[in-house]
Amino acid sequence: MSAAEKSSLRLLDRAEIATRITQGQQLIIYRSKVLNTTPWAPYHPGGALALLHFVGRDATDEISAYHSEPTLQRMEKFVVGRVEMDEKGWLPLTPPIALGLVRHPDGVKGHWAKEGAITLGQAILQQTISLDPSSAPIPAIPIERTTGPNPEVITLHPAQLEPPTMANIDLRKEHLRSKSYQELRQRIVDAGLFKPPGPLAGYGTDILRYLLLIGTGAYLFFKHKLYYVVLSLARFNLYANSYVYLLGPKPKRDGFWLYELAGIAFYWTYYGLILRSQPTWQMRVGYLLISHIMASPVHVQVSAWHKGI
Repeated sequence: MSAAEKSSLRLLDRAEIATRITQGQQLIIYRSKVLNTTPWAPYHPGGALALLHFVGRDATDEISAYHSEPTLQRMEKFVVGRVEMDEKGWLPLTPPIALGLVRHPDGVKGHWAKEGAITLGQAILQQTISLDPSSAPIPAIPIERTTGPNPEVITLHPAQLEPPTMANIDLRKEHLRSKSYQELRQRIVDAGLFKPPGPLAGYGTDILRYLLLIGTGAYLFFKHKLYYVVLSLARFNLYANSYVYLLGPKPKRDGFWLYELAGIAFYWTYYGLILRSQPTWQMRVGYLLISHIMASPVHVQVSAWHKGI
């Protein structure tokens, strides 16, 4: 919202805002503008209770910190006015929820019902609160929680929303701290540090883990069936293990070793001639696979025996 549009908004004074809150409107201050969150409070992703605790208060820092830029732009549709702030900022009103009050089930404007088990009461709100540890505690007036479909109707007056006097708090310093936070946040936004490098930034490791788990789950589903498929070609694994052993340093280089190498050479010569005699390459591949797969039951038995042992 531009400065011209903001200046064209109706100026709401403190008394009018307090009156509208007592009538049931959920008014929240954001960047000197007044938001009416009543229509969409039940659908707030952060819960309606989060909004109730900011009714009548300046929630600029919280709204800016927890909402994206598109969401902040959509909030402009619910601006109903503006307020003027001095060097002390906006003096917060007391949210009705902090007084233990909620909207009455009858839905009538200005009707409230007791919700909390303890309320400060109007007399206590008019006292001065001191943060000195040695000061006496503020008494709380216990009340009975109202049950049933027709709780007692409570009338809330604007004066009851005025906060107690905080003698030990410098509102000007508190406002300066808030402005410093907002300036720091704007510097971070201008530097582009809030922008993610990509749509999946930060999730790469998790996505890889999920894909690995999905693949493992699919493998386990077919594992008991793949066992026999793998063993049907186990003879090729025996070839590799046998030849690596024979050509390695462990076996003796004696006559038996030479005899075994000669037998292997004879076997592959004879087997190669059989493959060569096949008329097509498809038949050669078929003969190669069938001749090895037919011997796979032996490997299944050997594997089963060794597992049993």
